[in-house]
Amino acid sequence: WYQRRVREDLSGLSSSLQTSMLQSKLETAQRATNAQYHNVDVIRRVSVIKLEESGGDTGWDVFTIDYVLNCPLTVIVNQDSRETYLCIFRMLWKTKRIEHGLRRIWGKTATWERTLPHITRDIRELRHLVNIVCAEMQHFISQVQYYINFEVLECSWKELETAVNTAENLDNIIEAHKRFLGIVSE
Repeated sequence: WYQRRVREDLSGLSSSLQTSMLQSKLETAQRATNAQYHNVDVIRRVSVIKLEESGGDTGWDVFTIDYVLNCPLTVIVNQDSRETYLCIFRMLWKTKRIEHGLRRIWGKTATWERTLPHITRDIRELRHLVNIVCAEMQHFISQVQYYINFEVLECSWKELETAVNTAENLDNIIEAHKRFLGIVSE
């Protein structure tokens, strides 16, 4: 939902990107989706940040979402951990962007026959080939997302929960978190 709302904003040059506007759209998305049912404190901690720009970057290159933490959690989730989480988020965000892009392509090609009633046989064959390639790419992206979410993140999260619940001290929790990040960032 959010990605569709910010697609045009992120497609422009990063120098024209306004984080306040993206934050406003994020808050609207939170109110319009199931996120509204999460704990209010959790929702308030989610924010938009703009990474360092290089020449010619688009908004997609510098946009990310951050989660603001306070002590004592910053003892466990230190700056290195936060950077790892940002990398993981950006990778997941990119797979979602690819998924949405492929759906848009399919939607555009699906309207060809209605908007161009006299298309030639060659165009119909081209449309068919485009749809086949898009379907294969969508399948691949779906499989990648499934693998990341269920085989890597969910399984590793369960291991982290178990380790935290059986930890005898803070050092055990910190070590379990480091192992978790090591596994999910491979």
